[in-house]
Amino acid sequence: MRNPAAESAARGVCVLALTLAALLSLPGCEAHIADGNSDVGREPVSYPEVAARYNERLIDLARLQAPVSVVLESVKEDGSRSRDQLEGSLLIEVPRRVALRLDKTGQNAAYLGSNDRLYWWMALAERPRWAAVGTHLRAEPDDAAEFGLPVHPLEFIELLGVLRLPESTPQGAAAVRSKDGRSLVLTLPSRWGVRRLTLDADTYRPRRIELLDVSGEIVATADLSRYVIVSVEGRPGAGASVASNVSLAVPQGRSRIILVVSDPRAPLSLNPRAFNIVELVKAYDIDKLYDLDRGERPGPIGKSGP
Repeated sequence: MRNPAAESAARGVCVLALTLAALLSLPGCEAHIADGNSDVGREPVSYPEVAARYNERLIDLARLQAPVSVVLESVKEDGSRSRDQLEGSLLIEVPRRVALRLDKTGQNAAYLGSNDRLYWWMALAERPRWAAVGTHLRAEPDDAAEFGLPVHPLEFIELLGVLRLPESTPQGAAAVRSKDGRSLVLTLPSRWGVRRLTLDADTYRPRRIELLDVSGEIVATADLSRYVIVSVEGRPGAGASVASNVSLAVPQGRSRIILVVSDPRAPLSLNPRAFNIVELVKAYDIDKLYDLDRGERPGPIGKSGP
C-alpha cells in the first residue's frame, strides 16, 4: 500500500541529500587560495587578532542543542519551483560530533551524523531503511556526486559557523579588510580545499562562509543571519551566540537549503547515544548497512538500495 507521507518525505530528503552531496565534492590536497570576492580590499589585518575576536562568541559553546526547521527550495527541470519543509533536531559537540535528525509529517526521514571516528547518513523515510557509514580518515569526497551522499558532517559544522578558529596563524591563512571597511575577509585552509569567511567588522560574526576547491572555485556558500544568544547551562549571562538562519547553496545546484535554528542551548552534556552508530542502527531498525570505506554504496537517495 502506498504511503503518501513517506513518499513525500523521501522526495524531500532526496532534494536535501543531492544538494548537500555537492558540498562534499572537495578534493583532498593543498589548495590555492583565490580571491573571488570583488569587494575584498588589500589592507591586511592581524590574523591572531581576528581569530581572538571571532572566538569570543564561541568560548562557552562546547555543545549545542536546538530544534531546527529545514526548508528545501528547488527548481524543477520544467522551470517550476518547489518548496518542502522538514523538522528535526540538531546536536553538536565540537569539534567532531554531529547529529542532525530530520522528520516529515511526524515520521523519521533522515539522520546525518558523526563522532570522533565515523560519519554516517541514514535514510529512514521508506523501507528498506539503510545507513551508509565511513571513517573520517578514509572519506572519499569525489564519490559524493555519483552516489548522492550528503555533506561530510565535519564540513557541515564549518558552514554553521560554530567552530573556533585556530589561535595561531595556519600556513596560507590571510585576513584583509573590505574596500568599504564594513567587512573582514578571512581565508584559511580547509579539510578539502579552502574556507573563506566574510565577517562583520564590528561584531566579528560571520555573514558568509564559503568552501572553495583547489582551483579557487566556490563549491558551497552559507549565508548566516539573525544571530541569537545561546542559553549556556551553568553560565548565566554568557555571550555565546549562533546564527538562527543559515542559507546553504551550491553554484552548480538548483536547490537552496534554509536551516532555521530555534531556542539554541549549550547543555553540560548530550546523550552519547546520539553519536553512537551501533545504538542508532538498533533504534531506527536499519535494514541495510553500507561500508563506504569498502566501496559499498546505496542506490540514489529516496530509492531502495540493491
